[in-house]
Amino acid sequence: MSRGAGDIQAGASFFFDVAEAGEIRRCEGDTFAALGLSPTAIEGVSLYDLISGEDVWLASDAIESVLRSGAPQEDRISVNDHIGGALPFRMKFSRLSGGGDAGVVRVFAMQDEGDGSLEVDAEPLESVADILADVERDLADGAYADPMLSIYALDADMEAQGADIDGIVAAADRMARSVQLAAEGRGRAFRVDRQTVSVLHGDDFDADAASDRANKAAGPDYEVGRAAVDLADAEMDVQEKLDVIEKTITATRLAGVRLEPGAVQSPAAARKAVDAALIDKRTRQAYGLEIAYSTRTGAPVLALLDFANALSDLGEKPSAEEFRLALSLLTGRIEAAEAAGGDSGAPACVAMDATMLARLGRGAVQALKPDVLILTTGVRALSSGDGQRFAAVFSHIKRAIVDGVDLAQSNALQRLVSQTGNVEFIRVPRERFGADPAAVAESFRQIAQLCARRDVALYVNGVDDAGAAMQLRAVDRICLGGPAVFPGLFEG
Repeated sequence: MSRGAGDIQAGASFFFDVAEAGEIRRCEGDTFAALGLSPTAIEGVSLYDLISGEDVWLASDAIESVLRSGAPQEDRISVNDHIGGALPFRMKFSRLSGGGDAGVVRVFAMQDEGDGSLEVDAEPLESVADILADVERDLADGAYADPMLSIYALDADMEAQGADIDGIVAAADRMARSVQLAAEGRGRAFRVDRQTVSVLHGDDFDADAASDRANKAAGPDYEVGRAAVDLADAEMDVQEKLDVIEKTITATRLAGVRLEPGAVQSPAAARKAVDAALIDKRTRQAYGLEIAYSTRTGAPVLALLDFANALSDLGEKPSAEEFRLALSLLTGRIEAAEAAGGDSGAPACVAMDATMLARLGRGAVQALKPDVLILTTGVRALSSGDGQRFAAVFSHIKRAIVDGVDLAQSNALQRLVSQTGNVEFIRVPRERFGADPAAVAESFRQIAQLCARRDVALYVNGVDDAGAAMQLRAVDRICLGGPAVFPGLFEG
């Protein structure tokens, strides 16, 4: 849980001795310079009255965790000063021992020189395969009496119009960290997706209390629901329990399926609910449809389906359930594209994550259709191993679109395009065009001419400004797509 560099204890401005309930019993150090309050004024008040807003849960969970496990905890926490401001501190929580100090935590506080924000890059999710390996060991060792899988999910829709994405991400991280702290020493906690954390535990883990704390951690604007699967059936062997866990976490990670919160379900009921939801998800995958029009004729030339979930969290070595589900979703997207292409009168295209294609390998190849174009995204993010697997899949794509920036910056992609000859369009985002769109278009055409075997069209997508649309429509031999592009734009 350590969040700060350096030795907080050695560089501390002051320290508190805090009782389990939050009362500050002792305070020493230069609190006046930092907070405008003397140590004697602070002693006897609640630590939680000093801490700012939603950081209260960080301190309370850290104290509870230290008293339970004995292991020190560190985090960045904002403290209120005497004039109502919030100052960022790095804090270290350690348990005191001996004498009358049972149930007392010492908190060293060092003022943070930053701006108070905790900017930590999102860590990659643990792979399903690694999660299952840990869970299998716990189940095989009988680590939990009456095992149960509790699933905590933040109820928020990132895809909703006007959604506060930064707020949702922060609330989900607070929720997950709260659950992970509650599970220390009592269960196996793991992030399922960005808004969901699960715990495999026994009867000594208070799942409802963890839910209450998770809701407080998320904040008043969000709600955390808990679903659960009872795995205590003595007639189920380890593999059967493992299969249920794999199905539930894979359906959540790849398809956004969540069990109904509130009730504890049997394994059979959980499997049935997940299977029913997956059937619906496969046929109703949400996507944005963008029709691209030729600047020369005004005719529709491309129908792009951009699905909400990129399936980019597929593990490097997908489990059997991951592979099966990802392939099912991919096949559903190809079928949706075929239907959309027929309705629009233009060739259909599906945007697909390059890493996902690489890891599905031959399965992805078999799902492809010759009349559906594939726009590969995230090529520059490919690892070396995934790059080789992606090349094998890409060579089987009959009709391809590549990202122009990827093509300009990746020699490997240029070689691949030259070898396959399957690229029909280069996609160039609107923001790449400046005051001279014709010159930008020409530069991307020159890149295409160096490696493509055929005449390649430029596809400018995401045009959401009427002025930009009017400017770009004068550029010959490109096609435009986006909210500000419509057939009448090219008339007159």
